Amino acid sequence: MLKAGVLFSNTREYLWKGEKSGETVILIVNCNDIFAWACADAEDLKESEVQDLYQMWKKDPGWGPAKWACKKRNLQPQKAAIKFMKQEGSWEEWMDKLQPNPC
Repeated sequence: MLKAGVLFSNTREYLWKGEKSGETVILIVNCNDIFAWACADAEDLKESEVQDLYQMWKKDPGWGPAKWACKKRNLQPQKAAIKFMKQEGSWEEWMDKLQPNPC
């Protein structure tokens, strides 16, 4: 998923017993332009979420990661993204139940 651009990595400081104790590598899911245009956006990926993201990406390489982010946020994508997803046959019924996006 890193090679495909679904994920990117970064570092964050971490605390140990309340003290800064160095940095660790984190994985982040790219959500640019999914929830709002011209918006650099991303979702942290927890270890427990890797399998769900991977399965959604394998099922739908184009829109799977965006659907995963929508599911995680309980938020529909912006209206333009909904239009494209429907045109491409990627919209799923469960997404109708997510909170509407104000954008």
